[in-house]
Amino acid sequence: ILSISKELEGGIRIAVQHSGGVTAEYGHLSGTKLEVDDWVQSGDSLGWMMEKDVSSASTLFFAVMKDKTYIDPTEVVSFD
Repeated sequence: ILSISKELEGGIRIAVQHSGGVTAEYGHLSGTKLEVDDWVQSGDSLGWMMEKDVSSASTLFFAVMKDKTYIDPTEVVSFD
C-alpha cells in the first residue's frame, strides 16, 4: 500500500503500487483495515463502502497510473 488518505469530499483513497510502474487508486471508501506499506495480493479486500441511503448506491472511484500518468484502466485490467 503506497498511501491512504482522506478525500476532500469525504471518504478514503488508497493507492496500491503494482509492478511495472503501475499504481491503482481506489476512492470513496468508507473504511479500511490496511496501513501504508502493507502488502496485498489479488483478491484481498482493500476496504469497504457504505450506501449513503436506500435510494442511491455508492460509487467507487478507480484510476490507474503508469509512470505517474493516468491511463485507460482497460490497458492493464481485463473487464468481463
